[in-house]
Amino acid sequence: GYYTSKKDFRVWAIETIQNDVFVGTCALIHNDAEENEIGYRFRQANWGNGFGKEITIGLIKYCFKALQLKSMFADVDALNVASVSILDQTMDFVREYYIEEENCTAREYRLERNYTTHLLM
Repeated sequence: GYYTSKKDFRVWAIETIQNDVFVGTCALIHNDAEENEIGYRFRQANWGNGFGKEITIGLIKYCFKALQLKSMFADVDALNVASVSILDQTMDFVREYYIEEENCTAREYRLERNYTTHLLM
């Protein structure tokens, strides 16, 4: 779980530039396995407005450029078609697996800092 004291858990509010309206949150979690997980969650009223891809690219740039991290990953429910599409475009697909506790199939993505990822910046 995400509730042990060893985790570095960073969460940011996401607001629109035009009028400072809260649209959701994004996060970077350094877990007990020494991995860096990125994620986001938007208010339903803001789904489908392109924020997901913008935030994902922003998190990738922040992690690789500002924090100098070597890698990151993201997990998504396979039924979340919009987020699957975003991660298919921005990260490398690793595997699909079943999470019994949540009764869902998830997709795992990873990205390593290398020449290709520098093109995002």
